Amino acid sequence: MKRIQEAPVSLSQSTDFSLPLTLPWGPLESPVMPGTTFFSRLSSSADPWSKRSPFLKKSLDDITLQYDNGDGGTATYQSSETTMSSTSSEHLSLAFGITVGNQWLNVSVTGGYDKDTLENSDGRKFSMRASFRCGSVMLLEKPRLSKEARILLKYGGGIEEFKKRYGDYYVAGYRLGGDAGVLVSESRSSKAVNERLSVTPSAKLLFITVSKTYEKFFSSASKESCYRIHGFDTLENQSIPAEAPISVYSESGIADLLTKAAVLEKHCLKLAERAYRQIEATGLRSGQEVEAQILVELLRSNLVVEICLLPICRLREVIEWSISKDII
Repeated sequence: MKRIQEAPVSLSQSTDFSLPLTLPWGPLESPVMPGTTFFSRLSSSADPWSKRSPFLKKSLDDITLQYDNGDGGTATYQSSETTMSSTSSEHLSLAFGITVGNQWLNVSVTGGYDKDTLENSDGRKFSMRASFRCGSVMLLEKPRLSKEARILLKYGGGIEEFKKRYGDYYVAGYRLGGDAGVLVSESRSSKAVNERLSVTPSAKLLFITVSKTYEKFFSSASKESCYRIHGFDTLENQSIPAEAPISVYSESGIADLLTKAAVLEKHCLKLAERAYRQIEATGLRSGQEVEAQILVELLRSNLVVEICLLPICRLREVIEWSISKDII
């Protein structure tokens, strides 16, 4: 029986069903702290975070976070190389002639034009990508609602008004690790054109014919070579979107580009090792509580690659205050 491949769930589908979200992340000067609320409808904007919090400040200050290394981490590596080559040739041949004269004198001109075009193109692409996840830092308790948030839920329009004011998701944790990748492409093309033009004038007087052929040859050739490199490394906060054609004769330029590619390839192969070294530098151990200062250092580092968001409507306290009949 043929297995049907499931399509990935989109962000809008996840939010429609209030599913947990895991979004790509990177270092920021102003870290997004646990309990910060998020407007999913503004996810494509520059600032989807709420300036107001539905949670008690003391609840957020006293909340506990814990690091779990996820049984040692998970790594994936992918690499591929493709080559292509094509050759095309074209031949064009034209002939012409003209004759004028009478019964005693006849003059004619004949000629021909030939053109041969040969084109070659070759290409090669090499890519490597590595991804490593070495655990997460997550909230151990749920944050508590403020009195203002509870009143809004019960008397101010319910969960929909609550979402409009505070957002529909909150930051529940962070996934640690790294991603790196490199793509190097090389394309070369050559074109050779050979042309021949011949003209033969002739004259015939009675029984005597005189003729002479003139030929002219033209040749041209061209070569082009283009190298491109694209790469990134989240642990180094590095991105190389370079796309600079380099002449095939510029050996120094090619060498510099290939050196950069080799460095990125090495970063991919040693991604897990490099991430572990950074984790060890923070002093974190699996099962350990994460202090506020260490959390800030993590958020400003390159180790946080994803941010974990949970739907506010799934909080037990939110559900209770949404359906409770009791009066405050």
